[in-house]
Amino acid sequence: MEPKVSRPKQSCGCCGKDTPSRYRDFNEDSWQQLIAWGEVAVQAKNQPLCNVCYSDLRDVLIDHSIELQSAPLLESPVAAKTPDPVRHAS
Repeated sequence: MEPKVSRPKQSCGCCGKDTPSRYRDFNEDSWQQLIAWGEVAVQAKNQPLCNVCYSDLRDVLIDHSIELQSAPLLESPVAAKTPDPVRHAS
């Protein structure tokens, strides 16, 4: 039986708790969205996250993507400003 390797505890970049945390693979767009939505502080970007915070942030990204997919398509502002063609009397 292999001995258990203990990982040093790091502070979570999101909640600040000293708990097992590790770096997560969020792409740049995901980080920017999470910051813009106020879900995470700028300082937490690319910092180790605990399992709870990672799961919460991942759920937020999934929920927002579902909302965007189910949102009705809005009319293009360009299409809305295009005048109707002029009809000539025959």
